[in-house]
Amino acid sequence: MFKKVNMTIVAMATIVAGGSMLTSVDIANAEVYTRKERINRDVCYQSRRVPATVAYNTRGIKLKNASRSWEGDMQRNGGQVRDRYNDEVYLQTREVVEDQHMTLVQVPCR
Repeated sequence: MFKKVNMTIVAMATIVAGGSMLTSVDIANAEVYTRKERINRDVCYQSRRVPATVAYNTRGIKLKNASRSWEGDMQRNGGQVRDRYNDEVYLQTREVVEDQHMTLVQVPCR
């Protein structure tokens, strides 16, 4: 009975306002219902391998200082003599900044 009274009031208000009777009936008959559903709360991930980050230092360990040396035959008359420069010698070092690991990236489930 309460529902009929509301529909009558809505119908009269619509007629007074100059609207059509059909729209007031459609608005009054809107349904609200509940339904039982299974909600999937699964989360899917894809595993990805991240390689190690390695820092190489070309001037790691110093083995020999820079030097100069004489090359050639100084005793021979007219011989060519060279004052040669020798570069420093380094041993390259390697340092692991970040180790390799696996990471999970969230993806949509199929």
